[in-house]
Amino acid sequence: MIMVQVQNEIYGFRYYDQYGNHQTVSLRRDDQGGLARVNDDGSEEALLELKGISVSDAPIPCENYNNLKNSGAGSILGWNTIFHESFDVMKEYYAGRTSCEDVSEYIRSLCHFSTSSKSQITESLSVIYEHMSRANTRNAVNQNMKEAEKLFSDTGLRKDIGDYYSDHKGIIYYNSTYYFSCESMQSVIKSTIDDIAQRYGVEKPEYDKLENKQTFIDGGITYNGVWNHETFETNHYHTMSGMSFIDNDYTPKDEFIYCEASIRLSEEHSSDRLQSIVKDYVNANLLNTDSGKTHSILMELERNSHNISGHIDKRNIIHRNLAEYGIQINKTPDRLWHSDYFGMLCI
Repeated sequence: MIMVQVQNEIYGFRYYDQYGNHQTVSLRRDDQGGLARVNDDGSEEALLELKGISVSDAPIPCENYNNLKNSGAGSILGWNTIFHESFDVMKEYYAGRTSCEDVSEYIRSLCHFSTSSKSQITESLSVIYEHMSRANTRNAVNQNMKEAEKLFSDTGLRKDIGDYYSDHKGIIYYNSTYYFSCESMQSVIKSTIDDIAQRYGVEKPEYDKLENKQTFIDGGITYNGVWNHETFETNHYHTMSGMSFIDNDYTPKDEFIYCEASIRLSEEHSSDRLQSIVKDYVNANLLNTDSGKTHSILMELERNSHNISGHIDKRNIIHRNLAEYGIQINKTPDRLWHSDYFGMLCI
């Protein structure tokens, strides 16, 4: 008797759709040798044709990628795949689900250059560095911004966080912890790429030139550049266009938190009570106290700050303390906050 062997293996296929969303489909080879799609409920349906998108057609929002696409590096590396995958890799890292070693291993998995010239390999390593740096800086800045939203929503300083069209525009928040985390990962990325370059006997990428290249126009690939861009984007309703809050090459000496924001205080709010709530929250959730360090927390809370005589001088208390501690935040002019004002410096 001839026994028919049933093939039950199910294969997962991952891809990015035309909108840049990560999709997964489960496939199984059917008894006729074709492919069947396995649905979530276990049922199957014939898959006559699986249409995918070509690498060059996949959208990349807000990025100047034409030069990269035409440079030839894309023929060696699936640069469009790296654009999406690198972001997912760094997102997992900042969520605490993967390690530095996992990131390094991902970079190494991209590098198989058996038939490439030395110049092509260096060019490809440069592309990898740009994309990994882009993913690293944006995910680090995202963590900073999420922390700001949680601070304001959990303390009651703001109730409109997350509503794009509301007055949640008007928040400047910089926690240098994320700068240091980002720079630490940049060192891992550079070290891994240096090892690969040495293994293939090629020149290392010119990192400084790449960081000033501005392939990605929404802040480049430095932490401060991306932070400046994101801060501008979330404040352009508050007469802040054209301002740069911090120099791209600024390196903090110590950990600090700097914050200014437009808020709306109701009549029943007690300024002293609200400052106490914020201070307790900051001490419990934001400051690193495990090492036994002591911290100074300076706060300013003003009602109707736009209309109070001398409020600009009062607001500059925060900026004077920034300068005193050597924190090179550019002194911003009065930002015409629409209502009440909150400022904080933790050092």
